[in-house]
Amino acid sequence: MKKLLVVLAVLSCISPIALGAVEVGDKPVLSFHAADGTPINLTNLRGKIVVVDFWATWCGPCMAEADHMVSLKDQYESKGVQIIGISLDQSKNQMIKTAKEKGFTWPQYFDGKVWKNDIGTEWGVNSIPATFIIGPEGDVLWKGHPASIDGPLAKTFKDHPPRLLDPKALADATATLDKVESAIKTGDFSSAIRTFAKVSPDAKAESTLAPRVESVQKQLEDYATKSMDDAEKLIDQKEFGQAITKLRDVSRLVGLPAAAEASKRLSAVLAMPEAKAQIDAADKADKEKERAARGSDALIAAQKLQAAKKDDQAYIQFKSIVSSFANTPAAAAAAEEVAKYEKDQAFVKRVSGAAVDSKAKAALSMANSYKESGKSDLARQKYQWVIDQFPNTSYSETAKKELKDLN
Repeated sequence: MKKLLVVLAVLSCISPIALGAVEVGDKPVLSFHAADGTPINLTNLRGKIVVVDFWATWCGPCMAEADHMVSLKDQYESKGVQIIGISLDQSKNQMIKTAKEKGFTWPQYFDGKVWKNDIGTEWGVNSIPATFIIGPEGDVLWKGHPASIDGPLAKTFKDHPPRLLDPKALADATATLDKVESAIKTGDFSSAIRTFAKVSPDAKAESTLAPRVESVQKQLEDYATKSMDDAEKLIDQKEFGQAITKLRDVSRLVGLPAAAEASKRLSAVLAMPEAKAQIDAADKADKEKERAARGSDALIAAQKLQAAKKDDQAYIQFKSIVSSFANTPAAAAAAEEVAKYEKDQAFVKRVSGAAVDSKAKAALSMANSYKESGKSDLARQKYQWVIDQFPNTSYSETAKKELKDLN
């Protein structure tokens, strides 16, 4: 018996009490302000895998697992794992000092009560180190010594993958990936790269999107390798403008090895005096591509309004695209829709009237605000603007009366 106690003492630090409050299958409550003031609540962490680690600086076996816990954080944090530390220390300063030295960057609970630690008592922790794996739905999936956590944590990822995004963010990321894959399918890798750059790191790590992200990255990596080879050939041929465009595209693939290489090569090419004229042309081409891409996004938004039968808003949006993105495919498509709407003169008159009403009311409201706050000069300017922009209307008459009062 004495030998058994010695073995247990080596493996963990044991409390004189023994409670069994939190077990596998339970859905525990955990809410506190960490030592650095950060509010922590398991409910707010739903969707993530949470590792709750009970430890103390005076616990030898705990400190023996320090590097292991840090490696878990490095390996899994970006994939949806949140570690939470529950310190059974008596000295807060010592706990903070050790956590900093060891690289424990996760939130820490501290109350200085050692074995009477409020959370430790509530969870029935009678020996440390002790770790709990909480699944995305808030259930305890495993509890035990952190030395044995690797297998259960890997199994948790397989059976209960974390969800890093809320439904709206997931839908937005899915739509963005749809656009990326469509661009790749048509061979428009420049557009695919720019669009893929909009996908957030959390979205890329989301388990439901990971296979698609991996497939896209592989296709973009293949394109990047070929583009780098093509860029070198173009540089040899002094076709700097095209080479710069390719290098810039590849440099946008942040996180891929080719991106850093492309950025370095791009800097070298930009420093070449003979490349300047072609650089300016490449810059202009890049801006036009970006403008065309923004026009395409605006067109999609207008088409969604049209599909939802919100024709007033769709018409205004299409007209805006025609003027803001002239000489782009989006502007051409928008112009066709505008022409269709303008066959109905009654519709155009009504929508135009509503737009005038909205703009005039907003201007009068601003002028009145200036007047009430004592900014008379600004109020006069805005009233005069209404008179000039909306002659022979009730808004013009109102502005004239207000202007007369001010004078």
